Amino acid sequence: MNLSVRVIVETINEAGEVKSHSIINIKPVIPPSSLAALGYRQAEQIEMLQYIQQALLDEQSYFLQEDTPKCPRCNNKITRNGYVKSNFHGVYTDHKVSTRKQICLKCKWKSIPSIDSLFGCAIHPDLARVQTEMGAKYSYRDAEHVLALLSSKKRSINNHERIKKTTECIGEYLSLLSRNDNIIQPQVADNLCIQVDGGYVNTVEADKNCFEVMTAVIFDPELIDYGGGKLKRNGPVSSLRGRLISKHSAASALADQQSYLKQTALESAIKQGMTKDTSITAICGGTDNCWNVIDAIAPHCHDVTRILDWFDIVMKFENLSLKNKRLREKAKRAKWHLWRGYPDRAIIRLEEIKNNLNEKNDLQNITKLLSYINNNLGYIIDYRQRHKNGLIFTSQLSESTVESLINQRCHRQQHMRWSRKGLHFLLQVRASISTNNSWQEHWECYVSKAMSKTAA
Repeated sequence: MNLSVRVIVETINEAGEVKSHSIINIKPVIPPSSLAALGYRQAEQIEMLQYIQQALLDEQSYFLQEDTPKCPRCNNKITRNGYVKSNFHGVYTDHKVSTRKQICLKCKWKSIPSIDSLFGCAIHPDLARVQTEMGAKYSYRDAEHVLALLSSKKRSINNHERIKKTTECIGEYLSLLSRNDNIIQPQVADNLCIQVDGGYVNTVEADKNCFEVMTAVIFDPELIDYGGGKLKRNGPVSSLRGRLISKHSAASALADQQSYLKQTALESAIKQGMTKDTSITAICGGTDNCWNVIDAIAPHCHDVTRILDWFDIVMKFENLSLKNKRLREKAKRAKWHLWRGYPDRAIIRLEEIKNNLNEKNDLQNITKLLSYINNNLGYIIDYRQRHKNGLIFTSQLSESTVESLINQRCHRQQHMRWSRKGLHFLLQVRASISTNNSWQEHWECYVSKAMSKTAA
């Protein structure tokens, strides 16, 4: 028995009568010789989608004209004057779409619209979303490669420059939206945690090697998933890194004395539920830039517990790299004192180590560590007791803002160099995607408004 599968596109009128009928694919049904022969291949599916999409676009072209009943020059009635084709780009396919031309017979004024002029952009919002998410996650060239695989071929609309432009366009809109956000609807939270940290990325500026990027994440410290949906509400905090269930993120690459980050971090805290009655736990890496952001938030909550990030302390000790076994034991003892909230004792041990060092590099490292501890004496707590009480005290227990917002996309791409403006826009997209439900719920509004704004 010979069978075939036939795919047909029909256009029907209101009465259900077939207006047009097109066969777009006929595929014989044969025994599959391999898994690859089972069903349609990717290229076949996209080719059929191309025809189906074009059939609908051809019918919609009847309505595609400028809404201009009278001539803008002489106010005379205008008439139709045929069609003109323009580009339209869907998620998987590219098309030529007909739009109606119009003319004034009196003064010869003409209307020759395009998809771009009618809608503000010739890229479908779904494609813009895919480009943006790919551009935010991968390097622009890698994103180009992935999109070529998805479309089963290279498309000029998905070249890395276009992906970069789309990502930055939407990032710019998000940065402006944050500054003019009037839809803050706080849901009261009794306790919140704020992590502020910074990282460095390579720059395109000729006179500099890198610049600092600042990040902040605001979350409920009781809602950290340590695997299998298990939340640590009571007892010792897990030593494993968890996933934040509810959070808001903010990031900035601007050289503006943290002005943008302060504003967006405050807005994020309010969106996360901060009120005048909320107690805040602030975990920072120890630089003035980080604590300045906390200072901007402090007047808007009930109280702030400031904690020097234990993970940051541990990393500082690991960077010592002492060769002498006796000095390494003293360093462990110093860290032991810090763990129990005795920074003065730790300083004594570190001074002893410093007095027994001769190598310039070791002296520099120990001097930096001493300066780091002295500058943050007021933020060093009894970490051991806080651990026993099941309270958060380090960024290691939850998603690191620097890791999730910066390093995964920027720092590990060693060959990449960034401008502050370009990276700032990219970070707004990554922050929006990482914030619970923000991107998923509002991406269509973000994309459509950003793309039309750029076209205007």
